[in-house]
Amino acid sequence: MQKTGYTIEHLFLVIQKTPLHLIFLAPCLSWALDTGILSVNNRFSEDLASAEPALTAALDNMQTSYAAADPASNISCVEIDYSNSQTPIASIVYGFVQNTSSSDPGCYYNKFQTVGNDNFGMFVLEVTFKTQAQTSSLSSTLAGKSLLFLPYGKDNSSLVPQFITTSNANSTNRILDFACVNKKARCSNGSQNQHSSAGCSSSSKQTVNQGTRAGVIHSQANSINLFHQAPESAFYSCSQANASTDMLCEMSATSCP
Repeated sequence: MQKTGYTIEHLFLVIQKTPLHLIFLAPCLSWALDTGILSVNNRFSEDLASAEPALTAALDNMQTSYAAADPASNISCVEIDYSNSQTPIASIVYGFVQNTSSSDPGCYYNKFQTVGNDNFGMFVLEVTFKTQAQTSSLSSTLAGKSLLFLPYGKDNSSLVPQFITTSNANSTNRILDFACVNKKARCSNGSQNQHSSAGCSSSSKQTVNQGTRAGVIHSQANSINLFHQAPESAFYSCSQANASTDMLCEMSATSCP
């Protein structure tokens, strides 16, 4: 067995040189940290439960609209304002992302908080939470942050799920489910309408969500994704490892172009 170079004598020497007040305070500090995390967890869970009905209704409406539209690419932009309601959600916007403010039925990209160039032409839903100025008790891990939900379906000629875009919308039967994208930056320049194959230089990345992902806290050296607490929620897809990404290419490839 390889020797570490440390002996029992070394351990006692370290203890002797550690101030007694730090030794006795360590359990208290650990308890305070655990209590603080528990408090954050509880607040987060309550806010997520309150937000769930609005998100579920919007996702259901999105699926219904998609199934009824002919052609699907003509779906109009939908903007829902919750500023005067009790939900933690401030707004929900969904539709096909357009890079122009013309009369196209889709949503002009500046209606979104976290949509990037790689999302142009995609069918997306974005939920934005209220700020603490609007709701003072709102969890700081959600306040003012936005999440993208990308619907995916199956092409008539393929069994492989794929994100719905203006290019494949009219050949994709229905929405199967939604993938969450939880960003801290978005591409403000680069290849448009390339989706999962688009790259973005670091100089073209623009900070969103105050530079931190929604529902993620940092405890010492670890990151904790609080969405894991909601396995029955529509938000649960935000707990997946590939949800914490800024570019679509990062969800399916080891490196971006």
